[in-house]
Amino acid sequence: MPLTPVEILHRRFPRSLFGYSVKAVNRFINEVSETLAKLVEENGRLKEELERLRVQLEDYQTLERHIRDALVLAQKAAEESQRLADERARLIIREAELKAQQVVEEAEEMRRLKRSLEREIRSLIDSYMSLLNNNRREEIT
Repeated sequence: MPLTPVEILHRRFPRSLFGYSVKAVNRFINEVSETLAKLVEENGRLKEELERLRVQLEDYQTLERHIRDALVLAQKAAEESQRLADERARLIIREAELKAQQVVEEAEEMRRLKRSLEREIRSLIDSYMSLLNNNRREEIT
């Protein structure tokens, strides 16, 4: 069992004829007792500090787990957002391609209609010109 400062302080040794100096032994015992008292006090403080640091470490570890979980969720959300954005972009491109194809088809249809109208108008003009020419000939004759 470890000695306490009080036990050291009250410890007495048997005396002998040519033993150690009582004053020197008592002085040494007092020094040892004070040193041990300081060490016991420091040990208590260190144990309290250790416990406080253990609690703080647990808090930091919990915080780290929460941050890690949040980062994983953020990464998954970012990946899902990117996937949705890519999908939306593909849909927009597909719609644009379809509209472009429709515009091209409509333009081609317009060109066909224009050519057809031009032919009809030329035909009408030719018919009118023929009529006019026929009318002039009749007037001349």
